[in-house]
Amino acid sequence: MPPNFQRQVSSIDDTHTKPPRTVNERGEQNLQHYLEKMGLPLGLLTTISEEVYTAIDSRIWVVENSNAMAKRDSHTMKVAPNFECIEKNDGESRWNELSQCIQFHAKMAARCWIPTRFWLVNSPGENLSEKFGLCWGDPNELTSELSIAKQVFSNISLDQTTNPLASQIKRIEKYLSSEAPKLSAKGKFVAVVVCTQGVPTDEGGNRGSAVVKELYKSLISLAKLPVKIVFRLCTDNDQVVDFFNTLDAKLDCDVLDDFWGEAMEVYLHNPWLTYGIGLHRLREAGLATELMDELDEKALNMSQIHQFCLEFFVGGSLDIDLCNPLDDFEAFVQDLEQILRREKPQFNPVKNKLSHWIDVVKLKSMYGRGASS
Repeated sequence: MPPNFQRQVSSIDDTHTKPPRTVNERGEQNLQHYLEKMGLPLGLLTTISEEVYTAIDSRIWVVENSNAMAKRDSHTMKVAPNFECIEKNDGESRWNELSQCIQFHAKMAARCWIPTRFWLVNSPGENLSEKFGLCWGDPNELTSELSIAKQVFSNISLDQTTNPLASQIKRIEKYLSSEAPKLSAKGKFVAVVVCTQGVPTDEGGNRGSAVVKELYKSLISLAKLPVKIVFRLCTDNDQVVDFFNTLDAKLDCDVLDDFWGEAMEVYLHNPWLTYGIGLHRLREAGLATELMDELDEKALNMSQIHQFCLEFFVGGSLDIDLCNPLDDFEAFVQDLEQILRREKPQFNPVKNKLSHWIDVVKLKSMYGRGASS
């Protein structure tokens, strides 16, 4: 156990010890580094920085660590240099898939100074805490916080049969309720990322409709606070995915599968878009815009596609022209083609090859005639 482990854990349990988050120049520079590293357009930096990064107060990751997470029906990814290819490794445990995801976001949180707290659903094992945080105190403690997080996730026990998500959601609601007025007054929100295989139990391990109903009620209450709820599912169970997609419509949350599953969902609704890994990571992080969250839910209309392209490629730049397609569709296409020439192709997990962000041919075939808002 690292020195002062218990002292640091107790400090993040006290809601009054977390200093107000300040967006510093270094954090924004590192955010730009991450966007560039993931191949995302620089125009997106302004959009994310002004609309999301400055508005996010902190994040809470609710992490299921029941024995259901040991099931080997998931996928991890092997990323080639420069993200030119992303291989899917099948037959991995759900926990390995989630650990790879969390490892990325823990490093990103530390580099970009996004206060992030992890709440494990069950006790992780002897001498390990269920709650620990990053960027939750003095910056000088960050190295120690990263060490604690690594130790917990490397030594976690997956031997418990319970997945009491409703109980944890209620605790988070209680934790945030006292902070809600201050968050709302400052225009801030907390991202709550729920990582689960999706089948809840009560604290006694019981399943059934009553348990699901209790989870739904707890989420409805949480959604009334200044929060953004993201579900990161670690399952291919269609019944579970359908249940959480129903929640998506009622709670205005974002429900995510793994990279390949989510890419196919987006493709079915918006086949003109390459769903790159950078987009997926932003959505997992709670840093996506509302339009990005809707990509897997419905086909965007022409007005929304224009807005998406403005957010994605233009941001605050005055040097990039993008005509409104409702005024002149052909001029919009020409502007878009010029923009795409400057952008690096992305790995497309649906087609398993490098592609431009926007398939202009597909876009023209879908919207070129009679484009309407």
